[in-house]
Amino acid sequence: MKRSIVLAFGVLLSIGCAAQETSVAVPESAFVSSEQYTSAFFGFSLPLPQDSALRGFALPSNFHSLFGLQAQTNGLTTFAIFAKETSGASSKLARKAAAGPKEEYTKKINIDGKEVWKSDTQQRSAVGTMRTIDYETAINGYLLSFKIVSFDPKLTDTLQHSIESIKFFDPTKAREMAGPNSREYHPAARSNN
Repeated sequence: MKRSIVLAFGVLLSIGCAAQETSVAVPESAFVSSEQYTSAFFGFSLPLPQDSALRGFALPSNFHSLFGLQAQTNGLTTFAIFAKETSGASSKLARKAAAGPKEEYTKKINIDGKEVWKSDTQQRSAVGTMRTIDYETAINGYLLSFKIVSFDPKLTDTLQHSIESIKFFDPTKAREMAGPNSREYHPAARSNN
């Protein structure tokens, strides 16, 4: 009898935990380890560069700021992941977002079976050449953006490789995909301006 009660309690507890995990999923729901960032909402894992100059930073905005890195060696480099909820999120909207207001050239690429639009621009200045790379895809009613702004060519290439190595999966498997060394990640509260 005691054994049955303990077993029933264990089943109820695991069902309750699973329900709680899925009911609180918001775009910012994620896990992070020294090796990767894993989105529990969108269902992807991004391998993290092992560059000691990179530090985490929060990017407040009107969008869902998911994750950010910054380095100040060889000029400033920033990398950010953010999402914007939009009705009718589509490939056409992702292409338009990648092109930006100046309607830059975009290229359709495939990352782990997902259609992604990419733009890559350079701007020369007195302090060096700034490169801006934007990856956009439509997923779950959102435009998901990965943006690199950098003066450091080597770090830019490393970040591009990380983005283009993303693995997409069923979001319910996020904990498993994140691995045992990961911890829950909660970015800074987003701005509602």
